[in-house]
Amino acid sequence: MALGAVLQSILGAAALGPFILAAVPLVGRLVGQEQERLLQSALRRQIVEMVRENPGIPIGELMKRLPVGWGTLYHHLIKLERSGLLRAAVSGRRRLLYPGDAGPLGNDPDARSILRGRTAQRLARAIVAKPGRSVAEIVDEMAESPRVIYYHVKRMLDAGLVTSSSETRYCSLAPTPRLVTMLQDLDVRE
Repeated sequence: MALGAVLQSILGAAALGPFILAAVPLVGRLVGQEQERLLQSALRRQIVEMVRENPGIPIGELMKRLPVGWGTLYHHLIKLERSGLLRAAVSGRRRLLYPGDAGPLGNDPDARSILRGRTAQRLARAIVAKPGRSVAEIVDEMAESPRVIYYHVKRMLDAGLVTSSSETRYCSLAPTPRLVTMLQDLDVRE
């Protein structure tokens, strides 16, 4: 039985309340101390800095930039993720890294992972450039297969980056303000 459950059964819920409230600041301090301890490592500081400068960086690209082996990098990434200094999002076969304190708009891991590829970026720019078009019109313009376009449009719809006038047929596609902001952020980074 957990300590909290034992104390609650002995003291009652009302008596336990002050103990829980007193422990909340202590937990916050412990997390901060753990993060400080982790960042004493020069390699971990370098990893966090690279992720902050390049939100959404794939682990493979991070490995190319750092002079360490896969096992060493993986070990440090696990520690940094558990502490909350980094977050990871899976996009297809890639695992993308983001700062743990990323803001709600430009660093949304799910949305940013969707826009990581060139095809998705081209599609997003096409939707922003001429809103209101159907998938068929975009397929003709981009010279991609309908299957590829449908795949990316569905992911953008699910992430709330694009809207459609129909749930079953992707027509009258329009960008959300969030997509426009994210594309502007990508343009600034490039």
